[in-house]
Amino acid sequence: WTCPTAPALADALHLTFVDPVAASLKYEEIVRYRCTNQSVNPRTWEASCTDRGAIGPAASIFNGECEPEEEPTVGEESIEEQSPISCDNCMKAGTDHCEEDGNGTAICICKEGWKGLTCWVTPKFCPM
Repeated sequence: WTCPTAPALADALHLTFVDPVAASLKYEEIVRYRCTNQSVNPRTWEASCTDRGAIGPAASIFNGECEPEEEPTVGEESIEEQSPISCDNCMKAGTDHCEEDGNGTAICICKEGWKGLTCWVTPKFCPM
């Protein structure tokens, strides 16, 4: 298995990778996240390439610990409310289809159970 790294931070706007990473990780290869703004929280977290073809645990789990007091905005929209720039940003495994609006943004339509702006948050395949 391999896991693409591009979608890993799509829903975690306040995180970045600690070290430069390749375009994809090999199965069980480890990657580390940190807050983009280290003054908010200096911690780091580890994740690895899973047998689902996605990096887990998802970076979005840690994003809340890195949020600044006031959400940065662009115009009237929150950064988190913005759509992906193109359908190429949608994770293929979790995306049913994508719609481009012609104004430079896209909407990733997720498969059942998948979540996130780019459909990269995996569903729970094994119910507890």
